[in-house]
Amino acid sequence: MPSEMKLTPAMRQWQRVKDAHPDKIVLFRMGDFYEMFGPDALVASDLLEIALTTRDRDKADPIPMCGIPHHALEGYLGRLIRAGHKVALCDQVENPAQAKGIVRREVTRVVTPGTALEEGVVEAGQPVFLAAWNAAGARVGVAWTDLSSGEVVVWQSGPEEAVERLRAVAPAELLHPESADAVPEVGQAANSPLPDEEFAHRRALERLTGGLGLPPGLPGLPGEPEPLGALSALLAYLKEQGVATLKIPRYETPGTFLAMDEATRRNLELVAGQESGGRRGSLLQCLDATLTPMGARLLREWLLTPCADRARILARQSTVAAWMGRPAELAAWRSLFRGFPDLGRLVARFAAGIASPRDAGGLRAALQRLPEALALLRRIGERSEALEAALPQVQAWGRRLAEQLEETLPTHAREGGIFALGFLAELDRLRSLSENAHDAILQVEARERARTGIGSLKIRYNRVFGYFIEVSKANLSKVPPDYERRQTLVNAERFVTAELRALEGQILSARAERYALEERLWGELVQELAPALPLLREVSGDVAAQDILAGFAHLARERGYVRPLVVEEPVITLEEARHPLLELDERHRPFVPNPVEMDTAEKQITLLTGPNMGGKSTYLRQTALLAVMAHVGSWVPAKSATVGLVDRLYCRVGAGDSLLRGLSTFMVEMTETAAILRGATVRSLVLLDEVGRGTSTYDGLAIAWAVVEALRGPEGIGCRTLFATHYHELTELGRTLPGVRNLTMAVREYAGTVHFLKMVEPGAADKSYGIHVAELAGVPPPVVSRAREVLERLERRREQVDLSGQPQPRPRQSLLFSGENSGGEEEVLAALRQIDPHRLTPLEALLLLERLKRKLS
Repeated sequence: MPSEMKLTPAMRQWQRVKDAHPDKIVLFRMGDFYEMFGPDALVASDLLEIALTTRDRDKADPIPMCGIPHHALEGYLGRLIRAGHKVALCDQVENPAQAKGIVRREVTRVVTPGTALEEGVVEAGQPVFLAAWNAAGARVGVAWTDLSSGEVVVWQSGPEEAVERLRAVAPAELLHPESADAVPEVGQAANSPLPDEEFAHRRALERLTGGLGLPPGLPGLPGEPEPLGALSALLAYLKEQGVATLKIPRYETPGTFLAMDEATRRNLELVAGQESGGRRGSLLQCLDATLTPMGARLLREWLLTPCADRARILARQSTVAAWMGRPAELAAWRSLFRGFPDLGRLVARFAAGIASPRDAGGLRAALQRLPEALALLRRIGERSEALEAALPQVQAWGRRLAEQLEETLPTHAREGGIFALGFLAELDRLRSLSENAHDAILQVEARERARTGIGSLKIRYNRVFGYFIEVSKANLSKVPPDYERRQTLVNAERFVTAELRALEGQILSARAERYALEERLWGELVQELAPALPLLREVSGDVAAQDILAGFAHLARERGYVRPLVVEEPVITLEEARHPLLELDERHRPFVPNPVEMDTAEKQITLLTGPNMGGKSTYLRQTALLAVMAHVGSWVPAKSATVGLVDRLYCRVGAGDSLLRGLSTFMVEMTETAAILRGATVRSLVLLDEVGRGTSTYDGLAIAWAVVEALRGPEGIGCRTLFATHYHELTELGRTLPGVRNLTMAVREYAGTVHFLKMVEPGAADKSYGIHVAELAGVPPPVVSRAREVLERLERRREQVDLSGQPQPRPRQSLLFSGENSGGEEEVLAALRQIDPHRLTPLEALLLLERLKRKLS
């Protein structure tokens, strides 16, 4: 960039703004465009795919520049924000026509990934979270907020738990101290370092008690410096963005919700399908019968952090039951809220000072429906304390906005056309003068034609001369003496009169005065609305929750769901349970339901065997999904259901996208298994699919065996476990260990054809049917035939066979016991004499027998 001395006045103005916001892309309003300069232009032109040019191109150091039309701001702004950039909007804050010298410009809005509220920038059903991370050794404090709801949550724990909690929140932006050694990777969050002093917990006390009006003791919040420091930084950052109205911070502790790690949320496809990467194929898509954007966002939060408080779950179930029992009121509710405005974000934009007149129109439409919503809630026996408390203000503001505002409202206050005719006499006068200017001009034109006898006389307008009278050359002799010549053309001349000049002044003045008056009135209205915003925020939260629960009732009626009995005891009993997504898929109809029985006594661990494509993974996932549904208050697809509260849910199925991070399938599997063994408790629900498959047969079997023993109580964890495996040897545990049982996916063979029945039944699988699955998958017939031939040899002879069909020596395996293979009956007998059978586990006995047999051969 050139030195400031060489810059034009406008560029010096831009440079001062950029110096104040070095970490942001500055959108600098110039006329009808937002311009970007220097490094901002280089970044934006590439990202937004717009032409890059230069300013002062004839000079030695031209300045890169690009621009976007002001009316297309939100679309381009959204692309910058989604790419992780912060943006400072620098607008013209005075009328260029009235400016003396350079137009005054100021930063009117700073938009960051975690504070975006603009309608075209954020998705309606997607929450936008801003979070702060503050770590000190083994202690971590976290705070986060969604400006759409105004909720502020504070959390403290160890680093591992804090990272998992943040991943469930999925913030768009993460604040952290500049000096932080390590900042966790949390999805696509943009990292925003702040000065360390912003994380000083003493500042949090001042900001909370001063800015939010909380009592000095901060009841309900932790006193430790880490969480308070995170909260302090969060509030300071929001204040800088102009946000002043939030709810009282809430302290969330582990145990208040069903905890899940990132792998489990991904494997269960709670809010994103693995194939689509979006809502399609997710539990969110399946359960989302919401009608409001606030409800859609809240449902997503509920699914990512299901409730573990039985009283709250039962309260939600009662509301669903109330809607179920009143189908007429349910239909009326859904009709009332179809197309309902985004009350949460409307309130948030008013609180942040960026609301538009069009937002006021949306608020008006929302407020007008709320009294009827309250009446419907009363009729089904439900209460909304927030709506009851806010009803007088809801009705008053609904009437006021309906009476005072135009039906169709502009995007910007400076465009005028906000207030209805009859609201203010002075405004009506100015409007009449500015809007009827054309009629007034036509009247003058008609009088002048009559006075002069010039039939072709016309009154025209341009920006240089304003209004003028145009007379052709042929009629110049008829021009009266009071006409003042302004311009001579080839075929005509232009004149003005005192009357025309006075009328022009009145018209232009009326427009300017009207817009100024409307802007002032708009500012007053926004200020007067401010005290009602906290209550309206609470109303928005209540409406969102009722929207979800009414949606649950709607789905339960349509799909035949039942109310689960939620209990404290660690049990799960599902009769004829169905997978909530697959039963809706035409490809899986008719869906075969299955029972589930789990406890921490006789049915603590279920070993599930069966062929690939037999339905093992479906059985695991549907059990987990029904547990999640029960915890969020939904009814479930089953004939009957009892679900005991779960503190942590683990679902290890597949390696997911961790392969992209350079981890092998087996490493991913073991890392996730280790996390389960470290974190699970007796109240957890664990679902494991094919543990040990990523390594050699004996290694995998040994690991799977040891994991089952570690999960089994009372010596081990003792949690409810579904363990799908292809190791048939493992089913020995189901026959010998208390609390472990065997189930298998039923298969039947008729006339050489294999049928997968998709049903669970007691027992263990005796075949894997892998070759049959290969045939179904389209493996060429010669390969399938060869595979059957090799399989027959392997089943007939225990030694390995190479692909040529010739016998080969069996490779040695790493032994679990000391000693080397050195054949001979004497050595085998000596080994047998030293063995105490009572001190061997079944797996050790199996491996020892195999080793001794190899010695004899």
